[in-house]
Amino acid sequence: MQTFGHRIQALRRELGYSQRKLGTLIGATGPTIFNWESDTTQPDRIRRSLLESAAEALNTTVDYLISGKGDAHPNEPFSMQRVRAVDESEYQDDDEGEVRIPVYDVRLQAGPGAQPPEFIETLERLTFKSSWLRKKRLREADLRIVTVEGDSMVPTLWGGDKVAVNINQRNVVDGRVFALAYGNDLRIKRLFWLADGRLRIVSDNKAYAEEIVNSEEIDRVVIIGQVMHKMGEGGL
Repeated sequence: MQTFGHRIQALRRELGYSQRKLGTLIGATGPTIFNWESDTTQPDRIRRSLLESAAEALNTTVDYLISGKGDAHPNEPFSMQRVRAVDESEYQDDDEGEVRIPVYDVRLQAGPGAQPPEFIETLERLTFKSSWLRKKRLREADLRIVTVEGDSMVPTLWGGDKVAVNINQRNVVDGRVFALAYGNDLRIKRLFWLADGRLRIVSDNKAYAEEIVNSEEIDRVVIIGQVMHKMGEGGL
């Protein structure tokens, strides 16, 4: 079932807009659009004027964005076809048993307190079996493919590997690998909650010391999502 976030994302991609571009058009930020598309922010928490601006930019109606009811593009002639420019390397015949998920560049946002990162789509796509998503109970819209940098998670993850991050799973499960933003850094680490409310951040590479985030510093940590899959030839 499509959600508010799914509809925003589908219409944005249809027009070839990045999250930052759409944000600029409506007077918002890329992270704001990210929160909409991941359903972190529900429409009843968004100003009506901002929803109206988004609907205008996406050539749709507020009612369609919120409920999915009616025509997505009621103001277009019946015969008009919506197209967007694509790189030739991006094109391939659709396979109903597969989905193609974009690889994203991830950037941290400046500002007071912990800010959500901005995901910027690249032209690169990775193909996943629909059956794998169903088995893992994952939604295509919740996955972000990002590239690993550095060697702190060797031998599990190597620099240049790509990982699939489920941005809908932000509750820390002890011992699992998560993408997070802390301070001025984007990280992929194993996380553990301690009994006293502190967060333990662990690298698989034992050359890196573990970190402990005190409970009063937790607000500076943004959990982006759980790493669900890895891809790459690191270590070969």
